[in-house]
Amino acid sequence: MATLSIGGVGIEHFQWDSTAEFDIEHYRLIESIAHLVVEDDAAIASLAQDIWSAVRLFASRSPISLCFDAVYIAANVTGNKISIPFLTYISEVILQRRIKAMQSNKGSGPRWFITKRGKAALLELFNGDEGLYRDCMGEWLVD
Repeated sequence: MATLSIGGVGIEHFQWDSTAEFDIEHYRLIESIAHLVVEDDAAIASLAQDIWSAVRLFASRSPISLCFDAVYIAANVTGNKISIPFLTYISEVILQRRIKAMQSNKGSGPRWFITKRGKAALLELFNGDEGLYRDCMGEWLVD
């Protein structure tokens, strides 16, 4: 059985024996983030987990960074406005390292959530509500 692992300075070295364990570990991270940033953390975490699962195979982000993106989107799209600097602070609290939500990896093209594929995945989760998508992603959209 192969073991997948990622690690970094200041964070625990994670290991998984299956993709299910990999998903569960990241779902728990999403729950921890949501618990610290919003009151209705179970609902936000559930939506963020759905976002993470829907986009993780094509988003140009590490799985951990994508957890922070997903919580940012889930919270803001449900009216629980949180800021990127606040999430960066939360990343330091949880992981002892700075993660900046909603960024793109240098040279990887546009941010995943404004690509055709990213927008389509989010709209599917938002029941096709283009206005909701535009409200959440407005600062990154170029008309």
